[in-house]
Amino acid sequence: MVFRSFGSRVASQLHRYGTTAGQAGATDNAGRSRRGAFAAAGVTTAALVIVARLAVSPAGFLAEPVTDASGNEVAVQVSSSLEHWKRRRIGHYENRIRAYSHPFKVFQYFASTSKGGTDYMTADDFIASLLPFRDVPDHERPDPAYRRLKTSSAAQFLKLADLDGDGLISFSEYMLFLTLLQIPDHHIDMAFSALDTDNNGHLSQSELLQFLHAESQPTRRPLFARLGRQEQAKITFASCHGLPRLLFGARGDHQLSRDVFRGFLQRLRHEVLKLEFFQYAIDETDRIGVKDMAYALVSYADWRKAEELQKRIARMPESTERVSLDQFRTMDTLIKHLDEVELALHVIKSWSAAAAPAINSSATAPSAILEVTKGELKKAIHAGTSLKVPDVHLDILFTLFDENGNGKIDFRTFSETLKPRIHKGLDTPRDFGFVRFLQHLRDCTLQQFFS
Repeated sequence: MVFRSFGSRVASQLHRYGTTAGQAGATDNAGRSRRGAFAAAGVTTAALVIVARLAVSPAGFLAEPVTDASGNEVAVQVSSSLEHWKRRRIGHYENRIRAYSHPFKVFQYFASTSKGGTDYMTADDFIASLLPFRDVPDHERPDPAYRRLKTSSAAQFLKLADLDGDGLISFSEYMLFLTLLQIPDHHIDMAFSALDTDNNGHLSQSELLQFLHAESQPTRRPLFARLGRQEQAKITFASCHGLPRLLFGARGDHQLSRDVFRGFLQRLRHEVLKLEFFQYAIDETDRIGVKDMAYALVSYADWRKAEELQKRIARMPESTERVSLDQFRTMDTLIKHLDEVELALHVIKSWSAAAAPAINSSATAPSAILEVTKGELKKAIHAGTSLKVPDVHLDILFTLFDENGNGKIDFRTFSETLKPRIHKGLDTPRDFGFVRFLQHLRDCTLQQFFS
């Protein structure tokens, strides 16, 4: 009898929690069909948590359902902790989708629109597929209306490269955007030198498509290495009429100069950076907190390292210092020039070693660790990039990476952790490393026994 009564209460609680959570999931995911589908699956898992809570909290969840004066049951809203738990589970799942899944699966998951049986992304979908999830309380979330206002130029810019002007992005256009975001600046000069057959300093539409095809080769981009023949056949940059129309005119007979193409890529990166910046809570001066900037810097790191660093950020004391969009862009630029900073550090270290009396030969031997102080890093940043990074931002970096509290960080670990941000994590291997481990094991075995 007791079991039967408990079972009926569980069924009643699960029905109410499942319905409410499902409605909330549909609102949180803003109409994204596949994300909404996962939210529904998350509700099923959440139901198991409710069962556990029913079993361990007799005074709360095992109490009889609340009734009004007429004897009707009053609907119980989903607790904020359950909603927070569900949001975190969905967010972490989406982070794994972004980091490890097949590009076509990423596109299908985040695409929210279907047209003629074909999936399409909106500009918001495209940004959602790039920016990692970060768990923030509801009161710290930016106002959606204000965020849309501040990022309207970014949305309009992304819509310029759609197929037919309807604001939708196809799979080919999606891969084209990802290719453009990964092109290094020095590749632009190389392309214009190699492909400019008539030496007029400009590229034609066919020459640009040839360059983009070379940039998207699987041997150059890990993102494309996971594409099979069917997916590769679906990628036809020549069918992406929006970008050629923007760069070469409606009839495609214009010539593309080096400065125009470089300016286009810089604008694309700037608008994506702006969309990232305004996903954080901003104040009345359009600034974010230093902890938000720290979260952004490590968001594309390996997920194991990222979780550890995010815990350190959460333990950091609150600061009144705020970060503007220009300062945010400066830190992003710094990460793109870490190689130049490392070279400057080697010069500084070599000069210091030459000025100091040599103790033994091992003192100047190459090391896998490059420890630097805050003063050395600040000097190297200015020498290598001419950027001016505020001391408070350097304090944040040392708080994150000074593991033993001696006032020094290992620059190589620092660089390896932050560099995935340069290409938004798109150039990292799209697997957990097991296949690469087997390949290395095979190579070592062949070298050991058959060399």
